[in-house]
Amino acid sequence: MVDRVEPPTLNLQFDKQLAELKPEDEQRLINDCFRRVKQEALKRKSKELAFSLNHGANEREKKLEELRDLQKSKIGSVKDLN
Repeated sequence: MVDRVEPPTLNLQFDKQLAELKPEDEQRLINDCFRRVKQEALKRKSKELAFSLNHGANEREKKLEELRDLQKSKIGSVKDLN
């Protein structure tokens, strides 16, 4: 997956600030980035499932179960923040 990501260009403006971070701040920044990416993916998947529920009655039960599991994941992510 890393091979598919293009080199960041925006980070160049933050080079100095990133270089001055303490190791624990670096780890916190990385964890925050991972958490945000995960939350955005869960949000997008929830929207997709909700859309498919409204437009397809065939697999409604399966989609509802997936939506429930996603909501549980979101709740777990929020608890991790606290």
